[in-house]
Amino acid sequence: MKTFSSQRAGGLFALSVMILWALLLAGPGVLAGSQATAGDDDVPFGVQDELAIASWLQQAKLSASDGVSGHLFGVSVAISGDTVVVGSSGGDQGKGLVYVFEKPGGGWASATEIAQLSASDGVAGDGFGWSVAISGDTVVVGVSDGDKGVAYVFEKPGDGWANATETAVLSASDGAAGDYFGRAVAVSGDTVVVGAEGDESSKGSAYVFEKPGGGWANATETAKLSASDGAGGDQFGNSVAINGDTVVAGAHGVGSNSGSAYVFEKPGGGWANTTETAKLSASDGMAGDLFGHSVAISVDAVVVGASGDDTLKGSAYVFEKPDGGWASATETAKLSASGGAANDYFGISVAIDGDTVAVGAEGDDSFKGLAYVFEKPGGGWVSATETVVLSASDGATNGYFGGSVAISGDTVVAGTEGDDDSKGSAYVFENSPVWRFRGYTYQGQPPATFARASSAASTPIGGVTLTLYGRSQNEPAPGAWHTITQSGADGFYNFFIVQPWVFDIFRLEAEPPDGMVVSGISTETGQVVADNAIEWYGPPPQVHFSDFYFDEPTPTPTATSTPTSTPTPTPTFTPTNTPTPTPTFTPTPTITPTATPVTFDIWLPLVRR
Repeated sequence: MKTFSSQRAGGLFALSVMILWALLLAGPGVLAGSQATAGDDDVPFGVQDELAIASWLQQAKLSASDGVSGHLFGVSVAISGDTVVVGSSGGDQGKGLVYVFEKPGGGWASATEIAQLSASDGVAGDGFGWSVAISGDTVVVGVSDGDKGVAYVFEKPGDGWANATETAVLSASDGAAGDYFGRAVAVSGDTVVVGAEGDESSKGSAYVFEKPGGGWANATETAKLSASDGAGGDQFGNSVAINGDTVVAGAHGVGSNSGSAYVFEKPGGGWANTTETAKLSASDGMAGDLFGHSVAISVDAVVVGASGDDTLKGSAYVFEKPDGGWASATETAKLSASGGAANDYFGISVAIDGDTVAVGAEGDDSFKGLAYVFEKPGGGWVSATETVVLSASDGATNGYFGGSVAISGDTVVAGTEGDDDSKGSAYVFENSPVWRFRGYTYQGQPPATFARASSAASTPIGGVTLTLYGRSQNEPAPGAWHTITQSGADGFYNFFIVQPWVFDIFRLEAEPPDGMVVSGISTETGQVVADNAIEWYGPPPQVHFSDFYFDEPTPTPTATSTPTSTPTPTPTFTPTNTPTPTPTFTPTPTITPTATPVTFDIWLPLVRR
């Protein structure tokens, strides 16, 4: 938190507005503060404290329309573009169900399921939905039962998901009871990977399926992947991920549960003859770390969760493909929670898309759970710390928020299978367009010599009311302004406006404190449209300053009760009347006390898609 000091330097009150317009995504901390709705415009906004600034905001809580206790909705989640898939392995008396959601035109807040997917041959205890994956219009669903196991492929029909039935049922040609085929699934384009962690006395394996020319209905495995150094108990395939022609399989049981992850790349001749390209491990790995419990891949970056690390505090490791290929890869960075503690299970789930990573920590705060978002810094992953910490707005003990996570672009989904007596739910967060506005006070000088000093050399002084406006030029003139106002009673301003569109007209107004008037206004790049207002049009500049100056009003003469003495003429008996002169008063001006000059340093980042 900032500290301030102040010095008196004259009678002018200066309000300098430094506005930073930038594609900033978030600051550290968990979203907090009040929520409200701005009139009929339905623009949610909130006021946050300085250490809780974030632009990854909860947009919706998804649930099943027919959900009941024990359904475990959210045990698995997946997202591709504007489509979210949520597994509910306890649904339909344990047969299991999967729910499909698509983002409505008005945003995720109004989303309801558009389809329920189920297995045509499902029976109680199958646990259909234990794992889910999606790529475009293809969904893959795995089961949790202890038999051989299967995985189901669904493709979006021409008239939408509502009428979808399975396209294919995938199974291992050599499957046996206890293989747990389907407990982990992944899909990328026309390639599906299914883990079978129990295969061969839990040595484990993973199966690759490619869509035949005639469609998924006739698909059989293209390849069976395994670790060249595998042993019983390794549980290879307990997690799987795929991106294009690269597959990653976790084996969290390797080396007394120290764990490993294996990378496979498709050879020129196809998957059939594949052996691992690389074996990934943690440089500081120890027994019980469970490295490989979760894996994710995006292009040339792999993330591996190690939820058992450091007494179940947990961690996640980022690997980037070296120029020489995966064979020589070592970890680029080890990610951890800044506020992590034992039994958080950070790394229980991981997801990556481009330069953004999401990590679940379902054990935090008595299994209320959290999820962490990391964004790759300019200097690379090695210096990465969490961008924001996500939590459920109504989170409760044993909700297991973050037990599953998924990411696509600017959208993160986190499952909460334990919510509401294991009825379950899933939360959608978006890195939405946000106006973030933080104001500070510091020492200022009159316009001719105005100098912006460090905020550490001032003190907060309240009394100025700031109003921030935004609207689109496409709205009918004069347009519907979306606003938020703060009076800054303590001299500190911090608010944001979240909106689902992009504003291209911006206005900032400043009302002076009581007893002061506007004496000047200037702006580097905007337009002065009133004596207390500045506007910007079109794409805003990155950084500029604007200055508002308030001063004491011009003194108004006020009559005093004590007149200046004037000699009174001696009366005479002249017939013509002589009027008595009116007493002359010397006005004593009333002066407003001099205000300490201060300047508000205001940051206004605009986050755009």
